[in-house]
Amino acid sequence: MWMTNSVKNGPTQLWLFVIVILCALDGCGGIYCFVCNSINNDACGDDFRISTSDSKLRMQCDGGSCIKRRATRVEGSVRRVEIIRSCYNRLSESCFDEYFNNVKQYTCACNYDFCNASVKPNPQSLTVILFALLIAILFPKTHHLPSL
Repeated sequence: MWMTNSVKNGPTQLWLFVIVILCALDGCGGIYCFVCNSINNDACGDDFRISTSDSKLRMQCDGGSCIKRRATRVEGSVRRVEIIRSCYNRLSESCFDEYFNNVKQYTCACNYDFCNASVKPNPQSLTVILFALLIAILFPKTHHLPSL
C-alpha cells in the first residue's frame, strides 16, 4: 500500500523504455529513402532540390538502408557526375568506394529517414532529447529532499 504507482509499474515501464530505445537506435519498421538519379532528374544531383513530400521520388525501405552513390563517368572528352539515391540491402552506416555498372563510385549508406539527401540531419541530437524526456516521464521524482 505504501508503494506508489510508479514503483509498482517499474518492470512494465522498464520494458517500454527498452523497446522505445531499441526502436530509436535501430529503427522499428522501414525507413524512407529518396529514390532518384541525376541522369534523369537534375534536381537529384549534388545541388539536391527534392522535398520529402514528393511521393514519386521516395520509397519505404523495409529492412534496408538508404544509399547515395556518386561517380564521374568519362565518355571521350566529356566528364559527367552521376548521383544515384536509392534503397539497398541493410548496410552499416559507412562510406566506401565500389564498382557499380563498371564505374568506380563513392557510396554512402545510412539508416534513418531521408538520410540520403545531400545535407544529412543529425538524428543523434533528437535521440538524446527523446531519451531525456522518456527518463523524466518513466522515472518521475518521487522523493523530495529537504531544503537547506
